[in-house]
Amino acid sequence: MNPKILLADDSQVVLRLAQCFLRTKYTTSTAVTGEEAFERAVTEQPDLIFLDRHMPGWSGSATLAALARDKRTRHIPVVVMTTEDHIASLGEIDHLQKPFDAAALVGKVQERLGRPPARRSQPIAA
Repeated sequence: MNPKILLADDSQVVLRLAQCFLRTKYTTSTAVTGEEAFERAVTEQPDLIFLDRHMPGWSGSATLAALARDKRTRHIPVVVMTTEDHIASLGEIDHLQKPFDAAALVGKVQERLGRPPARRSQPIAA
């Protein structure tokens, strides 16, 4: 089964682009508000969350705090997506700079979830 990734951003363009970059190796779901992202994280238990810093309703920071407080979601790694002028204020929080390309997004997923094992060309002998 493919790892599950929750993409939370109020921009449909960002969501569609990220889904396009990830669709061959990962199962994705989306949310457009912080509240929706939190609810999806609770119900879907994704392996990784990409969370926009500025969304309607709960901000990315408020959503991140809610995810960290809740025992059902605190184990899920979160990457905050933001523009370059906000990166310095994130401190030690993992982030992905927007705009991003396929290599940056997939690279961040692999970094957080670990690289998939290489395929073996021959079966392992017993």
